[in-house]
Amino acid sequence: MLADLESRFHCMYETVLFAGKRLMDFFGKKELFVRHKDKENPVSEADLTVNAIILDSIAHYFPQDSYVSEETEETSRPTKNKEYRWVIDPLDGTKPFLRGRDEFSISVGLLYHDIPALGFIYNPAKEFYLCGGYGMGIYFFHERLDLTQAPTKKPDEIRIVVSRTELKENLFEDLSSFSLTGISSVAYKIALVVKGNFDLFISRRPKNEWDIAAGAALLRERGFFLYDSFFEPISFHNDHPQKTGIICGDPQYLDILKSIWHQNF
Repeated sequence: MLADLESRFHCMYETVLFAGKRLMDFFGKKELFVRHKDKENPVSEADLTVNAIILDSIAHYFPQDSYVSEETEETSRPTKNKEYRWVIDPLDGTKPFLRGRDEFSISVGLLYHDIPALGFIYNPAKEFYLCGGYGMGIYFFHERLDLTQAPTKKPDEIRIVVSRTELKENLFEDLSSFSLTGISSVAYKIALVVKGNFDLFISRRPKNEWDIAAGAALLRERGFFLYDSFFEPISFHNDHPQKTGIICGDPQYLDILKSIWHQNF
């Protein structure tokens, strides 16, 4: 298994890096082709270009692997290999991307028997690329991160990152005692928690598995936890692709949050 994961890791590392360079060709352009899946979900030619790069790489190097992508109409590719499933969001944060804001990311996760095994989260505008997986450690570009546990903080020192939109909608008034920062892109926020820029990430809106699969693999390797809105562990199965909000981060701070937070989402 580890040899198979390593070959997929090295291949996808380069694929996502190349896709990020192509994505920046579109960043800041005022005239992009955009269609809308619905009122809240635009799809641009940047999304589709990155999606094609990633799927072409999977088809070429790992043709037996299945996949699901936010921008692909088929929800799952029939495959002889039921072990490996790629979960892809080619552009997590399309709306801020189209507005010229640098809070977006490419998010690619690999599930092994529905367990998060590899994760790649790349924000080329920020020169931020976090990747890694089961038994491999976590890397910032090619540099392996030191995952030493930092000293425990007091509750009022815990740094929580949340959705910029949810923060504007005043969905966190009950968490006013914490330090809250609003940022766009679910995957990017998870990556910031894994790297240590923040201690926890909380969202009170439903999330799809392509939003969080890559981050889930990185959290797992980091020894951090990923819960739904009810502090139940999140699992990845085709029959339940949408999650009822998420809470993730360092277990010691999740315990503190849970102990002082007396109401559900």
